[in-house]
Amino acid sequence: MEESPLVTVVTAVYCPVSAGRTDVFREMIASVAELGKYCSVEHWIQDGGSQDGSMDLYQEYRGQIHLESAPDGGIYDAMNKASFAASGKYLVFLNSDDFYHDPRALAELVAELEETGADYAFAPVRRIRSNGKEEVRPVKLYSIFGRMPYCHQTLIVKKSCFEEMGGYDTAFRILGDYDFALRLYLGKKSFVCGKKAEPHRQSKLHESFDILKGAAQKGITRNGPQFFARFTGNGILHRMKNF
Repeated sequence: MEESPLVTVVTAVYCPVSAGRTDVFREMIASVAELGKYCSVEHWIQDGGSQDGSMDLYQEYRGQIHLESAPDGGIYDAMNKASFAASGKYLVFLNSDDFYHDPRALAELVAELEETGADYAFAPVRRIRSNGKEEVRPVKLYSIFGRMPYCHQTLIVKKSCFEEMGGYDTAFRILGDYDFALRLYLGKKSFVCGKKAEPHRQSKLHESFDILKGAAQKGITRNGPQFFARFTGNGILHRMKNF
């Protein structure tokens, strides 16, 4: 009997060929394949029903990816479909125009989740722009009631925890990842941060995970909930009302 993969990398995608993202899509696929050298990986491509020739692109990686293609209700619906059907113990979400420069640190962070039994992990981000300038966006859990406290690409979550939380709320067109992070926090799910930097690139913006030990704090950014409510109705405020 074939052993289940430890990690499922979920990539929601739609029409990468017509969007001019073929090259970066290939880099993304290659970086996930590199991750497979350090831990067992399933790469789930959830396509939204592309009819622009993208299916031919995906078929080049037959045997390397798990592909599903069907219309969906948006990116969060697509990620839910893949996540609920995934075989991995842990879920990682990688956009179709992102890729990891050095996946070894991600594998080490997964190993730390295995060691501690925590529900999820995340990390600060160092951004290296095309002009070579570096900047660090640290994790700020105390700001979670006013903004996303960490880059969503750094999230690694147990599939069982994701399912328990009901996945992403598809009522959100944007900020569904922030809503999910908020629910993890309000639900008092256990978390860890890693010890080692993990290079990562997002589109034209180079990023790496500066993974540090951290502890959660509570706080409210002035007018933060009201700001996000303008985009999400009362969804975010509803999560907070019984906190």
